[in-house]
Amino acid sequence: MDWLQKALDKSKLNDQQGFQFQTSANLKNAFNLDNNDLTVDFNNPARQTVPASPFDDRLLLTKQFDKSSIAAYNFLSAKTLQLMKGHNVTTLAVTSATTGSGTTLTAANLAISMSRALHETVVLVELDLHKPVFHQYFGLDDNQKGLSEYLFDNESLKNLIIQIQNTDLTLLTAGQALKQANLLGSKKIRHASLELKSIYQNQIIIYDLPALLDSEDALAFLPNIQSTILVVEEGVNSTAQVNQCIEILKNHELLGTVLNKAKYIA
Repeated sequence: MDWLQKALDKSKLNDQQGFQFQTSANLKNAFNLDNNDLTVDFNNPARQTVPASPFDDRLLLTKQFDKSSIAAYNFLSAKTLQLMKGHNVTTLAVTSATTGSGTTLTAANLAISMSRALHETVVLVELDLHKPVFHQYFGLDDNQKGLSEYLFDNESLKNLIIQIQNTDLTLLTAGQALKQANLLGSKKIRHASLELKSIYQNQIIIYDLPALLDSEDALAFLPNIQSTILVVEEGVNSTAQVNQCIEILKNHELLGTVLNKAKYIA
């Protein structure tokens, strides 16, 4: 764990460069799934984009983010990388018991921190097709195309993937909001997940998954991912809800839980 402590110590020293997460060299090696398969020369097919408006100021991409939260997300990303390495997985779903627990913010900042730590492409996929918010978080146009257009307009998945310029963060948004139910269990969504994994071999793919107990969407998509993280909202999610989610995720490599909106730190 010495490399992890060094990484955290370095992250605290760097408020001068947009809070770049500086890490020890061992962090990259720690995640590498095969010591002979470094992915540093990976050719990302995503289209480079410059956001039309400022990012949500709660994201690590912005300098407005407070230092203690940055350190917390950097620790979370380092710990998650360690666990993913241990389980030999590259895909991760971030979910919660109920809507509004902070899943999207957690998934987004986790992806940003990981991409900065590894200096490699990390793909972040928005799976809430009913209430998409990535365009707000990342300052994209309201009409940004994504999974909706892939599902119903026959858009090529490769044409919908974008990379935030001057970062290693790649996004696949939900696109235009949809009213249809149970879309995440469709064959086409499964094909999209397989295609992403094929395109981004050995790269981390993080899925921002809807809440487990609010609809069937998250349950329908779980077979497509290798590992999960559960976000729990303090004071809102009951012990019964958390236990129910843990039971659901027990066969989907639950790496751990994140307590969000905590009022006190022990």
